[in-house]
Amino acid sequence: FKLSALCQLGDTYQDAGEYKKAIETYQNFLQEYPDSIYNDYIQYQLGLTWLKMKNMDSAILAFRKLLKDFPSSKLIDDANYFIGVTYFQKGDFSAARLQLEKFTFESRDSPYRPQAMFLLGESLVNIGEFKAAIEVFQKIVKEFSNQENLRQKAEYEIANTYASMGNEAEANKRFSDFIARYPDSQLSPNIIFWLGQSYFAKKDFSLARKYFERLIRNYPDHEFIGDAFLDMGLSFLEEGNMDVALRNFEQAKEYGRDESQARATLLSGDVYLAKSDLSQALKN
Repeated sequence: FKLSALCQLGDTYQDAGEYKKAIETYQNFLQEYPDSIYNDYIQYQLGLTWLKMKNMDSAILAFRKLLKDFPSSKLIDDANYFIGVTYFQKGDFSAARLQLEKFTFESRDSPYRPQAMFLLGESLVNIGEFKAAIEVFQKIVKEFSNQENLRQKAEYEIANTYASMGNEAEANKRFSDFIARYPDSQLSPNIIFWLGQSYFAKKDFSLARKYFERLIRNYPDHEFIGDAFLDMGLSFLEEGNMDVALRNFEQAKEYGRDESQARATLLSGDVYLAKSDLSQALKN
């Protein structure tokens, strides 16, 4: 009962965000009770706590010590997964890719396998192996079709990977298909904004504005609303319609985040200066 209570004490500290106390509790446990049946669990929790503290190297060492010292532990699969997660969060995507590939192949029954495959795809994108990443995301869509959120994220990443490859036509096609099939997805507003920016970059301002207006109309509380007004203002400015541009910049200042508010203010000043309205230019 005492050992169980000590385990729970460390876990309580960890759950409460008191990571230093949790680490101290776990380490003291391992020192005082080197032969306890709980030691693989304690070693695992030690790795998780280091990970939560963003101490990636210590987390990896803790998980690898579990693999070495407790090869028969039921936590082996979990430790292997979190080694991959740690490498990913550390930004070592090559190491994450190797670890997650091994995990997804060897631990087919692990509940962490779907998320491991997704992180594998993300790792491949980050090291520029786009075709391999698309294959992984497509496998997720097929293998985990019953997991709605994961499937949507994988479909989104397939389109996003095509965009990263420079294949905007395929990306646009897939993004458009996504928002048609999943209008209520939390990813749809981001996609709509991306499509607007994509057409804006091609100077197809009319189509770009349709997407920005759709974002504003359907998702009025979204964080990109100010950016949408800003880009619409810029599109009207490109077409020489200063008055409508100014109205959109005012909306950007009202609804935008700090960066879009600042840009809208500067752009408004430039427009008023171009119109020779010096008093309004100075106000902005």
